[in-house]
Amino acid sequence: MTYSPIFKYWEWTIDAVMRQLPGKLSTEARIYAKNLAYEIARRERIGALALDPDGKTTTWRDAQVALRHAFLNEGSPPRRVKLLDDAAKRLERLPHSDRGFRIALFLEGNRQATVFDLRMLVHGSHPLEGLDHESGITALCVTFTTTRSKRHVFGAAPSVYLSDHTIGRLRERVEQWSTNEAGLAALHIATVAADLARPDHRLSFSQMSSLSCAIEGGILTGAMRRSSFEDGALPLWDVRTLLDNDFKLDPATVEQASQVAELVTRVLVGGENWMTVGLQSRNSDAIDFVEPREDHVTATLRARKGLKN
Repeated sequence: MTYSPIFKYWEWTIDAVMRQLPGKLSTEARIYAKNLAYEIARRERIGALALDPDGKTTTWRDAQVALRHAFLNEGSPPRRVKLLDDAAKRLERLPHSDRGFRIALFLEGNRQATVFDLRMLVHGSHPLEGLDHESGITALCVTFTTTRSKRHVFGAAPSVYLSDHTIGRLRERVEQWSTNEAGLAALHIATVAADLARPDHRLSFSQMSSLSCAIEGGILTGAMRRSSFEDGALPLWDVRTLLDNDFKLDPATVEQASQVAELVTRVLVGGENWMTVGLQSRNSDAIDFVEPREDHVTATLRARKGLKN
């Protein structure tokens, strides 16, 4: 089937109009979000095989469970350290074109103790209960810690979520983020921003701030929320959209976005330890508190009695 020039013109015009509407994505943006979801799933299958000591699982959730079982069954601290070291090396050997993860922290140099900290990207429904109608990309956080006398696994907890709508806006509003590799780079920036905000309870627990992070050409913005995990709750950065310079932005949001971006740069460009930067930020109130805005997720959660968001 062929399209006439006039049809193509109207299709382009409709997409151009859709790009300016707050609740609508262009066809191009929807296709981009779908393609990035497929790419995340492809990379998950490859990464999960590398994370699993037996190389059998094809999802991040199953792979971290397999590594957990092997880790907890090891009786010797040096063997536990080697198990985690081997997992990190298998992941690091993967070419960048197949990576759907970020090793946030791996402490080496001690046969008795180590920390293995990983962010794994998955595509699926919103991680908060009751929002299954919405899909997007979530970074799952897993941390393995071992010392001479203790071993602990903190795993498969969501740390940041970017809706498909947000992913589409990346393609629509900022040309630089229009490839899969660039989209993944933006996702990794978001995982670092979430990591840096979580230690500060002004932002992540006691009040729950709005949170924004400046990236090239725009600002990723959303709200910190509480995500149920095991017997408690954990902070989750719920990214709702990307705003570009065409929007009249609140000065407090712009200032906070710049503060977060500066800290993220110290980690991703400067190579600083994210835990150290996060604690320094918390102790100095380096990230301003910004009142969260009302959105449909907030309204949905509020409608469910007794749930704090």
